[in-house]
Amino acid sequence: GIAYYLQNRPSNAKAAWKQALRINPRSGRTLYVLALAYIDERAYQEAWGIYKKLRTVDPERANDLYDELRKYEKPQKRTKPQKRTKTKKRR
Repeated sequence: GIAYYLQNRPSNAKAAWKQALRINPRSGRTLYVLALAYIDERAYQEAWGIYKKLRTVDPERANDLYDELRKYEKPQKRTKPQKRTKTKKRR
């Protein structure tokens, strides 16, 4: 997968890593690099899915992946609470 990735052939790289995971689904390294490829493609949902698997397989790499994912996550837009205005009672 790495050779394809370095040749700027991400589809082939992902296919190779997926094939490697069929052989050894508990390969933390393979899960990690596949997730990084998804991050490069801005496919964050797929990368988060791999993160969930990686937590049980390789917690240290999962922490590294979490840090990478957080770099690209859009900050939540926060709205300020509106000030309450006093209303005059009509008589």
